[in-house]
Amino acid sequence: MSPQPRTQNVTTDAGEARITWFPAP
Repeated sequence: MSPQPRTQNVTTDAGEARITWFPAP
């Protein structure tokens, strides 16, 4: 998963979906 200047729906190993902003602070 490459860092992009956009929002992505990321599924964590916990199985929950979360929105991560790229690039991350």
